[in-house]
Amino acid sequence: MAVLQKQLCHNKEARKKLADLGKAAPFDKREPSRRCRQLKNQILTHYRRIRNIRQDFMKRTAHTIAQKYGWVAMENLKLKNMTKSAKGTVEDPGRNVKQKSGLNRSLARVAPYGMRMAILWALFKAGGRLILADPKYTSQTCPKCGYTSSSNRPTQAHFGCQLCGYTENADVVGALNVLKKSRTGSVRPSSELGNKSAAGTVLFFAS
Repeated sequence: MAVLQKQLCHNKEARKKLADLGKAAPFDKREPSRRCRQLKNQILTHYRRIRNIRQDFMKRTAHTIAQKYGWVAMENLKLKNMTKSAKGTVEDPGRNVKQKSGLNRSLARVAPYGMRMAILWALFKAGGRLILADPKYTSQTCPKCGYTSSSNRPTQAHFGCQLCGYTENADVVGALNVLKKSRTGSVRPSSELGNKSAAGTVLFFAS
């Protein structure tokens, strides 16, 4: 796809140069040349294959989950909010704009909402149930003692509770918290309602 897109760019540039020299008709993007149309069709074919591969993976995975489990818990992620641009304004420019743009493309490529709808439909046909849990603090809360702090997750993959010392892979901790939220509505123990931790973070219990 990168090669085809590069060829398409060169084709447009060559067409403009020939038009400036009077050797071709003026360049008009509304009436592309035959070669330009061929390149665009080839690029669209690759995009179609990628989309079909993604949809096939989602449907197969959703079917496997629905046949194995009757209760599925997922984070209620808002992709539109997660993929907001970080450019900012002229007065207040954003930071790490390129990194955020790459992250936005990755999220759009994974298509979490499409996966969610595929699982929902598969569970509906199998008579299962899908519960959407609030994603707040699921990666920062200890599933053992309920202590919540950003320092609990020093790296992307490691989780270490600063209060009780519980350690586990961060993805496993997030999954445990999502499951607990789907059952109780909260990942924090009710005994810690309003109590302040050693770090000064107030823990609340949501019924």
